[in-house]
Amino acid sequence: YEFSRYQPITLGILPQGEEKYEVHLPCSREVWFKLFLNGDGEQNMHIELFDKRRGNIYCNKAGARNWYGGERTDFRMLDGGLQCEEDGTNSKVIINVHKTRDHVALSNAGRMVYLQEFGANDGNCKLPSQELSTQVWHYTGTLSLGILSIPEPAVGDMYEFSKDEPVTLGILPVEDGNEKYEVHLPCSREVWFKLFLNGDGEQNMHIELFDKRRGNIYCNKAGARNWYGGER
Repeated sequence: YEFSRYQPITLGILPQGEEKYEVHLPCSREVWFKLFLNGDGEQNMHIELFDKRRGNIYCNKAGARNWYGGERTDFRMLDGGLQCEEDGTNSKVIINVHKTRDHVALSNAGRMVYLQEFGANDGNCKLPSQELSTQVWHYTGTLSLGILSIPEPAVGDMYEFSKDEPVTLGILPVEDGNEKYEVHLPCSREVWFKLFLNGDGEQNMHIELFDKRRGNIYCNKAGARNWYGGER
């Protein structure tokens, strides 16, 4: 997923015990950016890097709660900080983030450059993430983010959503091509709602129901592409 200073991204991710992310940065520039890892309606933590050597970890509801309701730990990366490495025909800085309930680790070029272990007083840092978002300062180019570990949701998992609290969920591509979802609505009301099914950085389709009788299906890049770049 590409993101930038002017085009941040917010991604829904399924709660899990082990999370792995990968961020690609240019070799030629120092980039100041932040990853927010959020939980159920509130921030769990952030990972902020000021450049190739310095950063901080923030844990919401941790410690003395004297920094925006939590605790911030500043750090300097080990072994000279972040290094460039080859990725096919390009050179870039590749940062691997590995988070569990017990720790968060940053690795680069086959080396661990920072490790922070979580204890009983580390608040929301110990909680699994449900949403990831980005923020970039100063640098106006494009960065890349990958989510490397997304577990398959258990059959029967239900997630509540509403007008004021929509949900975004990461889902694994299904090998046999068959996806199954279930939506529960009240009997007493007509409900107008929409499900967006998205692919790699773009919308694939939507399913929209206006009431108990009428709806539409939208396919991106379909037909004459005369309805928002697709066909409804």
